[in-house]
Amino acid sequence: MHVSSLIVPALGSLSGVAGMPFWPSFSLDARRQSANEASVLSRRADCGNVCWSVAEDKQTDCKNDGTEWDLPERDSKNTLNIRKLAAIGDSYSAGIGAGDRLGTVFDAFKDGSDYACGRYNQAYPYLVNQDSRIGNPSERTFQFLSCSGAVTKDVLDKQIPKLDDNQDAITLSIGGNDVGLVSLLNSCIFQMGVFTKAQAAEAKVIAEVDKDYSWAKSVDWDSLSRGCQGQIDFSKSLANSEDFSKKLDDVLTAAKKKLADGAKIYVTGYAKFFAEDMTDECDKVTWTTWIYKLANLGQPAEYLTKDRRKSMNALVDTVNSQIEAAVQRAGDSVRFVPYDLYVGKYGGRYCEAGVDESTRESNSRKGLMFYELNTFDPLGMDPWKRQTEGGELSGTFYGDMLIYAQITRLLDPNAELHHQGEKTKAGASPDGDLVPRGEVSDYIIPAGYARVFHPQVSLHRMIASLVIYNIMMEHQLRIGYKDWVPENEVCKPTSGPTDAPEAKPTGDPEPTVPNSEAPLPTENPSIWKVEIYENEPYCEVKSDTRHRLITGTEFDKCYTLGEDMPGTGCAEQRGNGDVTGCVGDDLIPRSFRVTNNAECEFYFGGGCTTTPGRKPGQSCLEGQITLGIGGYKSFKCWEKK
Repeated sequence: MHVSSLIVPALGSLSGVAGMPFWPSFSLDARRQSANEASVLSRRADCGNVCWSVAEDKQTDCKNDGTEWDLPERDSKNTLNIRKLAAIGDSYSAGIGAGDRLGTVFDAFKDGSDYACGRYNQAYPYLVNQDSRIGNPSERTFQFLSCSGAVTKDVLDKQIPKLDDNQDAITLSIGGNDVGLVSLLNSCIFQMGVFTKAQAAEAKVIAEVDKDYSWAKSVDWDSLSRGCQGQIDFSKSLANSEDFSKKLDDVLTAAKKKLADGAKIYVTGYAKFFAEDMTDECDKVTWTTWIYKLANLGQPAEYLTKDRRKSMNALVDTVNSQIEAAVQRAGDSVRFVPYDLYVGKYGGRYCEAGVDESTRESNSRKGLMFYELNTFDPLGMDPWKRQTEGGELSGTFYGDMLIYAQITRLLDPNAELHHQGEKTKAGASPDGDLVPRGEVSDYIIPAGYARVFHPQVSLHRMIASLVIYNIMMEHQLRIGYKDWVPENEVCKPTSGPTDAPEAKPTGDPEPTVPNSEAPLPTENPSIWKVEIYENEPYCEVKSDTRHRLITGTEFDKCYTLGEDMPGTGCAEQRGNGDVTGCVGDDLIPRSFRVTNNAECEFYFGGGCTTTPGRKPGQSCLEGQITLGIGGYKSFKCWEKK
């Protein structure tokens, strides 16, 4: 038998990323193999020479010793080939700061251009488009319309109308700006432009009556004076509102109209920014940006206290829940692709235990998946370098940050950046004037500020892998596999061809896949049983948990996951549903359990070569999931004496 579902890809390393691992590629073959090439289980190990003909839907003789399906091609267009791909959404999708900026500075003020929208060549949609696992990139049409600062209205009015019809796949990231991400970071983290209510009210009046301040008429002055907790409460109310839910629904409804038959929209969520163990080490850290010379200007510095971190994490969870609910309401043509779990699993958040989050000098660390103010990009970007030409559109993340800085410098010309590096001095504008809102060309603050709290390249690669994985699995489901016939029908079918031999079971009948609530079957010491759970660390069976039972009769023999495993059987369930066959490369092992009295040992290397192995006995063994570092690759079992 070939248990190709258990993929544990090897990790490479990204040159120049201080040991940060490449996010691994999946080894799943998305193309449907022909009948004489497929390596898919056809029967259990204890059945006779009996297979099930998918074409005729009945029992038949097995070919090739019963190790493959008797399976004709079911779909002549069975090769995965995404010919039309599109990306819409906000700065998380545009990839602001990740890699090289696309476009030219001459398009800096051209609404919707690559440069104005802050699109980068390491953004996850860009990486998905370049991947050959979903088809030949040279034959693919890719519309990269994601734009930094975009809200749902922008996606509806400016991006979706530009999409070609009959898209094979669309990626979407949206929602963060609708609940005020920029205002939240301004009020609680960087304080680029924060004032008292009296100062904000006075500035608002001046902007209305003084033509010299006409550029500031559309500034949300209220957001600049809410303070951190006030902004958190305001953003929370937005995220929990029916209006936000409706906006998400409207975007998905409009985007679905651009899909080809059977195509999907892949909606990526967001990840919590701060480590969830909430240590005390960040309580006295502030990332406020300005040292004010005027004693009465601005609000007190905000610190990364546990309460602040918990509140901001909770807001991310709320937004993700709303997005996932909208995806469910949208129906079968939309899929939610979460990644927050993996960011936490591998220590990719801010304020991880033992990490000094001071930003006075670069402390870029291995594993961090978001940009900090001082993160030196692995591809060469200097966070303290200021732009010298071009400009930014307001409404984009960087553009609004620059406007906040302009306001602060207008009220206090001598204010200095608290964390400015030696390579830049944030001096005043050469002529002291502000440009009209919509064209911000005075780069008071460094370019590194544009990408703070946005995914680093490593996180974009992880998201890209998850999207690709989902695209490939949707393809396998679309072309269809015959469900495994339950055991009481496999070995003793009620009907079959007249020339087929009667199936006679050998040894004890194989049990269905056990679950956490059902008793273990009567033991047969001549059979070993290993149960594998997808994305479940505690060997529990929840309603959507996919789990597989692999059985075999040969002891002290090494089996490598993802390679041929002759003489073994396999059955699969989702939750407590029907038992099916183990088809496809899609089940990601998270935990293991030996379900009878055999003894098994698991190894991190193939061929059972690494030492020491782990022997869980009959208890649950949690393995590193194969999307990350160090998954179990092989095991062997022996009869327990």
